[in-house]
Formats: sequence, structure tokens, C-alpha cells
Amino acid sequence: MGDSGLDTIFKLESEFESQTGSDDTPGVTFNRHAWVGVQSDAFGKLTLGRQNAIARDPISSDIYGDPYGPAAPTLEEGGYTNNNNFKQLVLAGFATSANVDGRTNRSYSVGGNYTIGPVRLNAGYYHYTAEQGLLGSRTDNAYTVSAKLAPKGSKFDYQLGYQNMKADNAAVNAGGNVLNAFSNTSLATATATGSRGTVYGSTFYHFDNITEVYLATDYLRLRDGYKVANTHGFGSQWEFGVGLRTRF
Repeated sequence: MGDSGLDTIFKLESEFESQTGSDDTPGVTFNRHAWVGVQSDAFGKLTLGRQNAIARDPISSDIYGDPYGPAAPTLEEGGYTNNNNFKQLVLAGFATSANVDGRTNRSYSVGGNYTIGPVRLNAGYYHYTAEQGLLGSRTDNAYTVSAKLAPKGSKFDYQLGYQNMKADNAAVNAGGNVLNAFSNTSLATATATGSRGTVYGSTFYHFDNITEVYLATDYLRLRDGYKVANTHGFGSQWEFGVGLRTRF
């Protein structure tokens, strides 16, 4: 808006299934972010509409739950790294209250980070409880620790981390897989108790400020009754990835 330093901002996002091209939420054009607002360096940002809760934005748990995110609160849009392990973690500690199918879900998280020269250390704890009708209450406790090394003057940086999520009396689906936190459990007839732990590491080479190539790996270990569909019935799983990305 002129030279006042106050900018009008908006974001409209739709999600579709890559396999079929169908809308992720039929009949809803902008089923993800759909908001408008204003922001300035002096006064911050105000937005109205459908958007992430505070916990998933860079101003909160992202600064200690995800070593690939920012180290300090910013006005930039963002959120947790979009892979399954981080999505599971943010659901376990979404730092908000919610009503799902008439049942109460509550959670909180606490953590932080500390930078020593080229090294950034991150740690956080997440707690979640949910009513599940005749199945009783569910309790999740999760924690994460990680580090990022970014040598000054180097085009490389490195990440290493571990996260563990323990679910007690969590509802499972028909395949016996533990439902995500904040899921509708009205059709569930059984529960499970167990944990999933993941250790991961990666290295990035930055060609410039927006383009980089990366190599990443993680190891997932399931214990006791914790099952997830992506391991295809196995109790552990290795993953490897290499890629090139440009942000704009």
C-alpha cells in the first residue's frame, strides 16, 4: 500500500491426488490455505481465513521440530517439511484444542533451539490426548532432537536428527494401522500401544539461494503394537532419496 510499508497479502491453495487428478476434498476448490491479510516489518502480520494453526507455522514449533525450517520466527509462510515423519510429528503436538466428531482432542508442545557458531541444536516435546468413545482415551508422547551444521563460506550443509512417538491406547483402522492424531475414530473398534522411532540424516549442496541438490536417508523402527501402512507389514524401513529443487 504505497510507501506505508503495509502490504496486502493472500494465499489460495488447492490439493489434488497425483494418481487420479481428483480434488483431495471433492467440491472444495481451495481446500488448503485460503486467506487474506496485511503485514509490515514494523507491526507484523494479520491474516483471516483458512490457514495453519500457529503450531505449524515458522513462528512456533517449526523452529525446533524441523531442522530444515527457520531458526527464528519470521513473517514468511511455511510449515513443516512435507514428508511423512514430520507430518506425523506435527500432528502429535499440534498445540491447539479441537472437537472431532463430538469428542475432545488436546495437545501442547514445548521446545527451542540454540546456535553455536555453524551448529544449530533443536529439541522439543509433544503431548496429545483424545477421547475415543467406548475405546477409552488415547495419549501420545513424542520428542525430537536434531542438529544442523552449516560451515561459513561452504556451499554444503548437513542435518542429523531423531524423533520418537509413543501412542498409548490409540485407535487403529481396519488394517491395524495407528490413526493419526486428530483423526475421526467413530468407526474404529480396536486400539494399539507402541512407538515409532526415526533417525535421519541429509546433506545439501547449494548452487545459489534458491537451487540445491540433496542426498537424504532415514531409518524407521516400529515397536510393540504400532503399525503404519507404508512399511507394508514390516517392523522397520530404510529410505533413501536424492533430488534437485528450486524454490520460487
